[in-house]
Amino acid sequence: ISIAGVYGLSLLLSTDEFHNSLLACEAGNVDADTTATLLPIPKSIQTGEEVTYSVQARDQFGSKINVCREASVVTLQGVSTDTGGSLLFNGTSAYANGTVICSRGVYSGSFMATVTGQYTASIQVAGMHIYASPFSVEVKAGRAASHQCYAFGNQLIIAGTPSDERAEAGKEATFTIQSRDFYCNRVLYDPFAPLMRFNVTLQLIFTTCDTTTGLPLQSDAVCQLANVVGNLDSTFSVSYTPTYAGRFEVVTTLVDENNNFQLISNSPFTTIVYPSTPATERMIMFEVPSNVTASDSTTTFSVMSRDRFDNRVTLGGTVFDAYLVRRSTEPGVVSPVAFRANVNDKATGIYEVSFSITAAGNYKVEVMSTGTRIFNSPQQIIVNPGGINYAASEAIGNGVEGGIVDRQATFQIIARDIYGNQLTSGGAFFRVLVFTPTDILRADGQSNVAIQPVITDALDGTYGVSYGSAEIGAHVLSVAGGNVLG
Repeated sequence: ISIAGVYGLSLLLSTDEFHNSLLACEAGNVDADTTATLLPIPKSIQTGEEVTYSVQARDQFGSKINVCREASVVTLQGVSTDTGGSLLFNGTSAYANGTVICSRGVYSGSFMATVTGQYTASIQVAGMHIYASPFSVEVKAGRAASHQCYAFGNQLIIAGTPSDERAEAGKEATFTIQSRDFYCNRVLYDPFAPLMRFNVTLQLIFTTCDTTTGLPLQSDAVCQLANVVGNLDSTFSVSYTPTYAGRFEVVTTLVDENNNFQLISNSPFTTIVYPSTPATERMIMFEVPSNVTASDSTTTFSVMSRDRFDNRVTLGGTVFDAYLVRRSTEPGVVSPVAFRANVNDKATGIYEVSFSITAAGNYKVEVMSTGTRIFNSPQQIIVNPGGINYAASEAIGNGVEGGIVDRQATFQIIARDIYGNQLTSGGAFFRVLVFTPTDILRADGQSNVAIQPVITDALDGTYGVSYGSAEIGAHVLSVAGGNVLG
């Protein structure tokens, strides 16, 4: 009998039955060529995915074996597509205590792999490969796990390690994201898998941005969304062109199909964006006084070197020319008068400009580099006269030379500072005395001129004086300021 089952046995002599009974025929020993899985083994699985199987034991004639007499073992062997190393993973259809997971000759078990690669899965019962064993199984990476993904690049500061390259304002900066599954396998591009993407936001250190939209959450925050492109392998290229110099925190997140944002393993990390090269047309001068007083003392202001994005350049080396320019006061001279200022390079991107000027007037402050004006040049500056100097002041006009008897004579006093600049305001004290020939002969220091001098303050640094005499002859005109005779 080749088919297991329960048979009816009848013994006949001629046509008379003299024996009738039931005969049970059990299946023979397990046969590998007829023993097979009840469901096909999948050709492709993901890491961490548990594959269950069931094997129906049969004898050499294909009859089901309805008892559990053997143990089944599944062996998974292959080569990793990530590392190239050999793999070995064993699964068994027995509990930890050795009890076989079997019911009426059907053996159940499972296997799983945590490393990607091409495998051969062999299922054995009683030490023999079942039908079609070994099976070919490709193990692919599972879904990307944020805590296993990481970023790397030469311009990044990760875990305190200094960057190898400098990121510069106006130049494209790049780094790479490596996607990995829960078991650290590289997740290769699969057009049929759920969408996987990464989001990268740069935010100025100590400020806060919305890392999903790149919008600032503080008034002083500087934010920038980077461009992330999949490389059709297991990596993503990140690129951005910063324009603001400073230290930035780079927040990198994995975004799943449900739009959940999760930080990758080494995020956030930092990068330093340095200023670009100096741009003359964006440099500025500051702390420029609007009014100074004519003096030998030094007056200073500063120039800040900036790049084309208005970032302060923190290195020196730019050559500046600084001038104070005004119209000439000489009659017939139309060319402006320029006074060169001194420029001191502080080697920090700040330049100190100093000058001392004794000629009062309205000036323009010009700062240039290689013939190009800086951003806010020129600026107006007024050089005011200093305090009055009576010795430098003068009296001018016909009345200084004399006059006509019994008629009023006039002249003008011009108040000047020590440098000869005419004062532009009044308030100075002058005393004018006229000594007639009689007064001179009397020599008592008294003036008895007919029309006593009158001084009128024009409040612009000039003073009008009028006087008159009834005598003919040489007179003495005395103009004094304070206690100093002029």
